[in-house]
Amino acid sequence: MGRGRLVALDVSTAVVAPFGVPPAPGATAEASCVVRDTGMAPEELAVALAAPDWTPAAGMMPSVEMDGRELLSRSLPASGAGGSLEAPLGPVGPTTRRRLRIAVAAGRQTPPEGANTTIRLVRGAAVPR
Repeated sequence: MGRGRLVALDVSTAVVAPFGVPPAPGATAEASCVVRDTGMAPEELAVALAAPDWTPAAGMMPSVEMDGRELLSRSLPASGAGGSLEAPLGPVGPTTRRRLRIAVAAGRQTPPEGANTTIRLVRGAAVPR
């Protein structure tokens, strides 16, 4: 964690949140990791971001970078309650080693439960390149 707090962690999922309840507008949770060899044949992977309350009022701002290149950066709203986004990482195989940086900034009216963002590594993702 570069900034913010790590709420939960397992082998393919992390939950991060900015400091503060509710977080101040612009407060950021930032995590970095390395995606490495899956031990299997190369397969397409993506990083999926989800939060329980990404709404127009919340205005959360997620971003994903891989090896310094921006893969995703946009202001949410997601329609309705809850929302998710995926960023393609491309094929991951025996020689893969990619550095990821994932950040989520709090919006204007982020409620405490909307500040938690789940980050998952997903296989076989059908995401546009």
